[in-house]
Amino acid sequence: MMMLGLGAFGLLFMLFLFIAIIAAAVAAIGWLFPKPLSAPPAPQSRAIRDMHAHDEPAAHRHAPETALDILKKRYARGEITKEEYETIKRDLLTS
Repeated sequence: MMMLGLGAFGLLFMLFLFIAIIAAAVAAIGWLFPKPLSAPPAPQSRAIRDMHAHDEPAAHRHAPETALDILKKRYARGEITKEEYETIKRDLLTS
């Protein structure tokens, strides 16, 4: 079929129009759902962290955080009152 007498020009125009519609759809999706500027780092498994632990100097290795350290941070952030801090600290130190 000759597409209303346009021949090859009509075929090329239809192809161009189809590509333009697809490009517009892709652009609209990109505009509606923008990619975040910086994605959070992917979590590492314990095996990978342990494998690289020997690469760090001893001064940079961190001991596990204690319950008292967590308590101090919560108090510093204002999550608990001074009375709660003192009560929990006393409980931690006596147990």
